[in-house]
Amino acid sequence: MNVLRKSLILTLLIIAVHSVAAQSKFTDEALFANYLSGKMDLWGKYLASTDQQKNLTGDELARAVNYDYGYIAWLIDEKRRDEALYRMEIYEDRIEKLSQDEDVDEADVYVYRASLAAFKWLLNKLKLNYARQAINFTDKAITENPTNPRALSLLGNAQFNNPFGSNKDAAKTLLKGIEMFEKYGESEHNWNYTATRLSLVQCYEKLGQTDKAIKYAQQILKENPDFLYLRNVYLPKLMSK
Repeated sequence: MNVLRKSLILTLLIIAVHSVAAQSKFTDEALFANYLSGKMDLWGKYLASTDQQKNLTGDELARAVNYDYGYIAWLIDEKRRDEALYRMEIYEDRIEKLSQDEDVDEADVYVYRASLAAFKWLLNKLKLNYARQAINFTDKAITENPTNPRALSLLGNAQFNNPFGSNKDAAKTLLKGIEMFEKYGESEHNWNYTATRLSLVQCYEKLGQTDKAIKYAQQILKENPDFLYLRNVYLPKLMSK
């Protein structure tokens, strides 16, 4: 084996090792722990790493889209507008690619399209057509698959945040979504599942069922003691009522 070929093989091996090492930092468990901490810095690094990969597999693409879904919402909440807009461009492109995968639940595609429209509306509330698009896509997600947990979570949050909606209906929808996450084995190290459970706590509070909200919040914390926002901010405020 000549020197050039040996050097090429060694270089490829080093790249492969670095790639595996980098991806090992971005397990669902590690990303979930980062979500519980509220820092979200690891999410940013993970998504930046996916941006460098030209040919994501179907599963890798679906995973990246789902994490962008949560990360963009966090960026908007943190008033990091420019970063949110940057990620939204990538998100939109990836949603279209995901829609071409025959193995993907079409309800998930509608969920992501609804969220993208909602993000656009949140960044420009004069554009009411985005709000209408979000509602339309949410309805399509539920019609496509009424047991899709992310679709149910999205609908429950839409009902909860709609000033003309019903908090009782929202609680029922969120409970159904939680049930589906658990039924389909999607409750472990899953930010979507935990965020849906937090929404249910907030819904109980809005309904005036403070004791029920506290009890459910404590249940979440028993399973996730490092959920800092719930532990240090939200639950103490709830208990002071």
